[in-house]
Amino acid sequence: MSNIKKVSLKGSKLHVSNFLRSEEIEASNIIAINGSQFLNPKLIWFTLKEKSGFGNKIIFIPQFRNTPGLSKHPMIQELIDEFKIENNK
Repeated sequence: MSNIKKVSLKGSKLHVSNFLRSEEIEASNIIAINGSQFLNPKLIWFTLKEKSGFGNKIIFIPQFRNTPGLSKHPMIQELIDEFKIENNK
């Protein structure tokens, strides 16, 4: 679980922290948003164009929402829409 980060949105930037250090990442640096389907708790990750101090992939645990069956967390699509991610892979 050491790859898990705390992520919050501040304007057009992601504030990412591993509780020892933090970094702000421009939302324009995000090329894809995806998440786990079978894990519990659900995970969401951002894939970045340019490597950050935390690497090319930022993984976090979103706030719990009851999701039907083995579907992905609904926040994934909300973030894709919010950041206008096209060709999300």
